[in-house]
This record gives sequence, C-alpha cells and structure tokens, in this order.
Amino acid sequence: MGSAPAQIPTSFGHELRACLRCRLVKTYDQFRESGCENCTFFKMDEDNERVVDCTTPNFNGIISVMDPTRSWAARWLRISRFVPGCYTLAVSEALPEDLQTFEMCASSVDNALRPCLVYEIGLDYFMGLNWVEMRLRLDEMRLNWIGFD
Repeated sequence: MGSAPAQIPTSFGHELRACLRCRLVKTYDQFRESGCENCTFFKMDEDNERVVDCTTPNFNGIISVMDPTRSWAARWLRISRFVPGCYTLAVSEALPEDLQTFEMCASSVDNALRPCLVYEIGLDYFMGLNWVEMRLRLDEMRLNWIGFD
C-alpha cells in the first residue's frame, strides 16, 4: 500500500465505522467521501451502499499507527502493510460472502492480469462467483492471453 496516511477520524462515538477487511477506522462521511485507503478496489467513495456493506460500527478498541512498517503492534495486528492511520483491534462481523469473492479477485490475481481485470473487464464480472468458478475463469482468460505482446 502507499505511504500517504489515512484520514484521522474527525469525531468519535457512534459515527465511527471500521473497514471489515483492513479494520481502518473513520467516520461514515469520511468513508463515503474518500473510501478506504487500503481497500480502494471496494470503491466506497463511488457507492454509498458499499460503505454500509464494507464497514461496521461494531468493533473493539482503537490503535493509531504512525509507521506501520516499524511498529511491533502493527505487525502483531497484521496491519503493517497498510497505510498509517487509526485501526480497530477487532471487528465483530465478517465481510459479506459476495464481497469476500470480490476482495479475493482484487487481491489475489497476479500483477500481470490485475490491470486488465480492473480496467477492461471490471470486477463486476466476478461478483457472485465462488472461488473455484473465479479461478476457472481466470485460468481460461490466462490461456487466451498467451499470444498477446
């Protein structure tokens, strides 16, 4: 991820939400305006309903991380590859199954295929597929690209 820090929450209390994938904590309005700096593929800033689907107000504890690569706490929480910002210690919900497939597609596809998937095909092509179906489509696409320069 980039080194530019995430937004610091502008208020505390019931307005805070945590990203279900990376556990970044911001207000609903901040997620709606700028999305999640770690999970840009969810495009929360473009879809207000996605903010509700990808974040939760149910979490425990907050930690502020200034230098994730050097912080032992960030390594312990497994957030050392994320941008500096405020994170929750634990969320009490899981990412919805359809968004888990979406996230796996966006984060597990090898770098050679990712730009084509995101910009030319679009991740909507993979929405609703289980992991096996998605891998079959990716393998089929990879075979079709062998002759390309």
